Formats: sequence, C-alpha cells, structure tokens
Amino acid sequence: MDQVIATAKSLQPKDALLSLLQAPLQMDIVVDEDKWCGAVLAAISGVKDAQTEINSVVEGLQSPQVDALMRAVYVGLEKGDNCTALLKWHGALYDKGGVGSIVRFMCDNKKEFQVEAEDDNED
Repeated sequence: MDQVIATAKSLQPKDALLSLLQAPLQMDIVVDEDKWCGAVLAAISGVKDAQTEINSVVEGLQSPQVDALMRAVYVGLEKGDNCTALLKWHGALYDKGGVGSIVRFMCDNKKEFQVEAEDDNED
C-alpha cells in the first residue's frame, strides 16, 4: 500500500485518485485505512472543485471504486476538513452509486460506530 501511495503522490490529482481507487480492487483489505484515506482526500482536494470535473471523475468509476471513494469522503467529513468540497463529491457519488454506496459503508464491519444509549428508565 505504501508503494501505491508513493506512486500516487507523483501523479496529477485526478490520476492519483484513480490509482488509489484501484488499490482496493487489487487487495482484499486496505492495510492502513487512515493512511489510504488521507492520500485519497489529498488527491480529491487537488481535483478542480467544479461540479463538472467531479462528475467527470465519478462517472468513470466502477461500483467498488465508488464505494471506496464514498468511504474516504465519510472519513473526511468526520474529520471536518473541506466539508463543502466533500459534500460535492458525496452528491456525485450518490448519483452514481445510489443509496447502496452509503448503506455498504454504514454496514461495513470494519467501521466501528459508537452509539450512546439513552437511559429511558429514569423515574
């Protein structure tokens, strides 16, 4: 994975993104998801922030790549950096992958969610 990220850093942002999105298709698991997501987020921040450019990139993606990019977008939104641009990507990914790409991310057993239960037994 480190070699994929190092190679992607030497490419133009759009090509780097496509290279990084190929990695999940070639590997069963992304070993260091935080590092991979960081590289993907860096690549998409370099892509022109015009909706037509974003749509152009997303339209060329296969379903597993849409899911992988949706995962990276949610990681970025969780961190709170560049949310406006990430929401543009989210919209384009949703248009391409539908609600399924969101559900697959939410149901992925590699992602741990912590939900605080409310105590309804208060008298």
